[in-house]
Amino acid sequence: MKRTRKLRTVPGDLFIMSVTTSDDVLLGWAVCVLKQDDPNIQQADMLVLRHFIHRPEAELAVGSILKYLKRQRKTISKLAYPSEVWEWNAMPQSGSKEIYWTILEGDELTAFRNDNYAIICEMEEWRPTNLVTDTIQLQPELAHLRNKVVRSLDNEEQNAHSPSV
Repeated sequence: MKRTRKLRTVPGDLFIMSVTTSDDVLLGWAVCVLKQDDPNIQQADMLVLRHFIHRPEAELAVGSILKYLKRQRKTISKLAYPSEVWEWNAMPQSGSKEIYWTILEGDELTAFRNDNYAIICEMEEWRPTNLVTDTIQLQPELAHLRNKVVRSLDNEEQNAHSPSV
């Protein structure tokens, strides 16, 4: 009889949340992971992985993260604490190399899961990843497309927040 070993996966679900200042000014979007050890308890840990100016960039990042996790599943299965893989992908707090999980409970957790939650971030903590610039640095032959792509992202973002007539 052949024994098979089930590969352990990373606990947690990815979410894209809006990021605002404490004055409710929209800064952009965050890719977050929500890890709930026991679904019977109204408590979960949330970790911000990255900031983005445009939502489509955050959506691309989620896809990239999921592909990365799939490729790394054998490595992940050997970890004593598979959720460590999230910390490897998270951005540290400003002025520190520390990674901080936020505990969400009760109504706050429900709001997060229902997309009625905003990540509060002060300007000095806001460090968005710019996928357009990063891609062009890796592929300079695409530099002529930069302004067009940025305008397109800005227009899409503006249309998403404009009331329909």
